[in-house]
Amino acid sequence: MPDLALTPDALTPEGLVAHMGGKISASTPGLQGRIDGVVAAMRRRCGWHVFPERQDTMRVDGPGGWVLSLPTLRLVDLVDLRECGIAVGTDEIQWSETGLVKKSGRRQWTTDYRGIEATIVHGFNDCADIIDSILTVAGRTSYRPLGETSIRVGERQTDYEVVASELATWDRYRI
Repeated sequence: MPDLALTPDALTPEGLVAHMGGKISASTPGLQGRIDGVVAAMRRRCGWHVFPERQDTMRVDGPGGWVLSLPTLRLVDLVDLRECGIAVGTDEIQWSETGLVKKSGRRQWTTDYRGIEATIVHGFNDCADIIDSILTVAGRTSYRPLGETSIRVGERQTDYEVVASELATWDRYRI
């Protein structure tokens, strides 16, 4: 079995088999679906995609105050920012890695719903703890498919046995 690092590349049936030490077979039906389901459940719980680092354009409600909070915990770059359709220059703002943005001169943001459009680069590439927890949950439910905790993902409901330590890992990335 290949020795796959705990990176997003390990989120495959082969990576799951390696993670489980061969307790399951890569030919077990539905492995990729289980992995994808656990990833979707983790992202829903966290409130954002978490990994990998990628560029997204999003619309958010204007907070009406001095601080805009973008839905991320790792903001790498603020590519473009528009308020009510008007570009906000990078010289007019300050932003933090946790996704907080404020205007210079203590100017407030709009109160318009969906009044802010941001194009950002965000997410983690180095998140071995999350990858480990995803593979552990997917492996446990593949090895013993009747989990004790049910998580609804979209219109499908699958039983995933997620234990407190895995939820604690996910919660470190929750917004």
